[in-house]
Amino acid sequence: MQRNELPSHPGETKTNAFGDDGIQVLRKEETKGGAMAFSLQTSILDLCVLSLLRNKDRYGYSFTQKMKTVMPISESTIYPVLRRLKKEGLLETYDRQYQGRNRKYYRITPAGRKRLEEDEKEWESWKASLDRLLKDTGEEGEEDD
Repeated sequence: MQRNELPSHPGETKTNAFGDDGIQVLRKEETKGGAMAFSLQTSILDLCVLSLLRNKDRYGYSFTQKMKTVMPISESTIYPVLRRLKKEGLLETYDRQYQGRNRKYYRITPAGRKRLEEDEKEWESWKASLDRLLKDTGEEGEEDD
């Protein structure tokens, strides 16, 4: 596993790590209940980025700020995702002047819209399956294998 300042115990600052299986682990700062870890597959991050571009173009930092409202994430996580999606032809970029300097904006391509639609369907199916599992209280007489 590649590590990027991953906390070894609760109370350290948040950061991230990538496993060999392509799963990214994000850790929040300590809360009353202790540290809370999330595992996000690359495909979920892709879905989040493409979804944020559905109705408007964005620059890199704005992705991080928007995503931070629902998950602990940093620029060092988002920029590689943006570069990869651009390389795959799902995003394109352009520069726009902002306060005297160029800012790189990202826009979704037709191929990116198609991928977003496919990934949203897959997400809804996966989420419904996971919800069923989490709400499963077990059937009377059901045996464990």
